[in-house]
Amino acid sequence: MKILLVSQDNSEKLNIGGKHIHQNLLIAAWRKQGHEVRTIFPRPQKITMPIWTRIIFRISRTWSTFPVFFFKKYLRKIKNELIHNLHQSMTDFSPDLISAQDPMAAVACSAALQPHKGALPRIALTLHGYYTWEMINYGYYGEHNKPTIEKIGFELEREALEKANSVITVDSRIRDYLQTQHGFTEPVDVIFNAINIEPFQQPINQEVMHLQKRLAPNGEKIILIARRLVLKNGVHVAISAIALLIPLKKNIRLIVVGDGPESFNLQSQAKTLGIESYIDFIGNIDHSDIHNYYRAADILLMPSIPSDGIEEATSLSMLEGMAAGKLVICSAIGGMKEIIIHKKNGYLVKSNNPQNLSELLNDLLETPPDQLDEVCTQARQFAFDNHDYNSHARKILSKMSQN
Repeated sequence: MKILLVSQDNSEKLNIGGKHIHQNLLIAAWRKQGHEVRTIFPRPQKITMPIWTRIIFRISRTWSTFPVFFFKKYLRKIKNELIHNLHQSMTDFSPDLISAQDPMAAVACSAALQPHKGALPRIALTLHGYYTWEMINYGYYGEHNKPTIEKIGFELEREALEKANSVITVDSRIRDYLQTQHGFTEPVDVIFNAINIEPFQQPINQEVMHLQKRLAPNGEKIILIARRLVLKNGVHVAISAIALLIPLKKNIRLIVVGDGPESFNLQSQAKTLGIESYIDFIGNIDHSDIHNYYRAADILLMPSIPSDGIEEATSLSMLEGMAAGKLVICSAIGGMKEIIIHKKNGYLVKSNNPQNLSELLNDLLETPPDQLDEVCTQARQFAFDNHDYNSHARKILSKMSQN
């Protein structure tokens, strides 16, 4: 089968976020299963403003039309580039199916198909999150810009839902969002995310042991957060929880892997709380190198919070922590609460509650490791049995192909 995967995000150039990883695993699995896959991504772009505009914008944030104007220009540029490349692929590739990985991709695909005659490929839309609200949450727009950004995003979402032949979401709440926000009543398939389990099937090697020694030279328990540093991922909650543990003389170290707009605020928070010596901010690491950090850690944290209407979906960090056989702690929100069974294959805590998180961490640190082995074993087996990317790709293709 010929499959065209189209996305607003170029995962060939950037392999950090969950959506990038999902796309790359899907492509690899389909090709391994004998399908011919072509990708259409835009060139990496940023919302760019002339230097004089940036100076004015910094001086006066009330000039709200500037960021919105350039945001619209950025979206138009991506859409036009996708449409141009799609026209070429329709001629020389003739796909059987199109996998659109976001609303922008679905809208561009529909526009590109209009001039073509005969049997056209189905467009299957996959929603990895809350497209509009994530644009707001990840961006630097002032409160006065949010209604305009929301209007642009919702229009794109509605058009994508109208044009798509089938829709997949990665958790139940995103499916419900389509109904409540857009009145979408067509069938939606919920297919939880998947990971590459192969790196976690290998025995612990010297490289992992050296990493453990480097991260925790004094034998500290390693608590790992591997997230993009945006508000919804709740890293500030974890820092506050660690601050509550320090007076209890716990031998711990918080390792934060990732970067994002909250990086400066989080490092400032750690300094203000006087715990910067207990936290290492590593920055971005390519996903191909992150597995050793999971395997070196003792505890994985996903302290996500609801933000701008967003709740964490089926976190890849959660699934990879489970596959590594580690103690995984997640906020009881979104797709995570659909996967984690408390005290069976991981732990759930109240969202945005440092006290609750610190109490659970303290309990786990005080519990003999052999009494926690069963939870780690169940987590690992659950990830292996239910979230391998090869079976996941077959399931998605089956849903995409249904009329």
